[in-house]
Amino acid sequence: MASRSKSSTKPPEHFCAPFSTRELLTKAGATIIESEIMGEVILGGEKFALPVCIFTHDRLLAFIDKHSIPRDTECRIGDRIYPFFSPKNGSAQIAEPPPDVQIKKAKPGDGQEILSALFLDNLKAVATNVLGGMSIILHQRLPSAFHSPIKVREDVLHIFAECLPVPRFESINPETIFDVPVEIDGRLYGCLIPGVKRGIILSDGDHDVVQIIGNNIYILFDPFSLYGLGETAALLIFRKTIALAINGWIKGGEPDVGDRDQSLDLNPESLDELAHTFVAERKKHSLLHLQSQEQEVRALEDALREAKKVLAGTRRFWRVLDEGGFHRHGADHLMKDYARILEHPLVHSASVVPGKGFAVLTKTIVIRHEGKKYRIGTFTVHFELDGAALVWVEESCHPTGEPHPHISAHNGQCLGNIGATVDDALVEHEYADALNYILLWLESYTPDLVIWHKIEEWPLEESNTTEVNT
Repeated sequence: MASRSKSSTKPPEHFCAPFSTRELLTKAGATIIESEIMGEVILGGEKFALPVCIFTHDRLLAFIDKHSIPRDTECRIGDRIYPFFSPKNGSAQIAEPPPDVQIKKAKPGDGQEILSALFLDNLKAVATNVLGGMSIILHQRLPSAFHSPIKVREDVLHIFAECLPVPRFESINPETIFDVPVEIDGRLYGCLIPGVKRGIILSDGDHDVVQIIGNNIYILFDPFSLYGLGETAALLIFRKTIALAINGWIKGGEPDVGDRDQSLDLNPESLDELAHTFVAERKKHSLLHLQSQEQEVRALEDALREAKKVLAGTRRFWRVLDEGGFHRHGADHLMKDYARILEHPLVHSASVVPGKGFAVLTKTIVIRHEGKKYRIGTFTVHFELDGAALVWVEESCHPTGEPHPHISAHNGQCLGNIGATVDDALVEHEYADALNYILLWLESYTPDLVIWHKIEEWPLEESNTTEVNT
């Protein structure tokens, strides 16, 4: 039996092409076998349902086979599979923003530029192989998230990113888009909610993602901002969104009756129903708005009460100063407390810092924990003129100089629950009491609280005596 040569291989007898290319192909000599039937094309892993024609023409098919124009694309019609191609190349481009709108342009190598190239490649393939050579114009997100539908030629399609056809919208933060998680930098990604049911509104099965009016496709989220998910995930969501939108646009027509905004006859019954529906909807939205405002007011009231407490303390302190009470009260307390401060067993010395306040230098602080004593270091407690108390390490016993288990080397002290007690003492000029609270805190160690370093990192006290310092 003679072997078959490549020259004896016959091209397929029939092929499919978009219905919109029928005139071009018939002029080229093709004959329509079946006209305007629905076929299915897979492009980029996504299915597109579109009206196609089945053609036959030996010379044209031979030309197609020779130049590999089918591009490995097939069209399925029921259980039949045909080579599929479009004789006219489509185009895709990014639209220029309106002249009065400033949009941050993509820089070479950034996420927006990378996604722009990927998105345009996908749109060009769709414009060529699915739409039969149409032009697609992709609009980046506008600050207003709104653009009126554009009246364009039949062969041009406008796609808007994170945009609505009316200047009224709300948004949600979905956990997924097409089952792909969309949490970026710890927050869920936003998606617009159509404010008015115009045209065709399509969902990913969980929430609305596309609205279509004429040759205008509104994507309800910004695909360019999905770069944080990675190129693969961002492109997957974009392809699925475009497939959903293009299929919806090709199908066209009005939404299903169940989803369509119903017009009402102007009769008493319909007007009464409308009035009750209007009131019910307004009541529902007003309740949500009321609850939101009440929550804001409660937060403001809490903040106001706290601010009033602080203000009362400041007024009390100012009154003491203004009435000369500082000399009679504050100075007397300071003189008396100075003696108490020096008598404290943990105090090494105390001195006035001109124009700043006064400082207390401690002896070596030792913390007792689980039957052991750890040498922490010496500290300065600085009482400032504005009533603040600052604590920092003078000489640390830690191998790398860490200040204290409860003091960060870069964030400073965290007095915790005793902070308010120290502040109250300072307002009343009870400096010795304030210092005593701080020293007790320096000698404390609570593993359950936020700590910077474990106590075991500090050296053990060599002496077993109960005296902290000699």
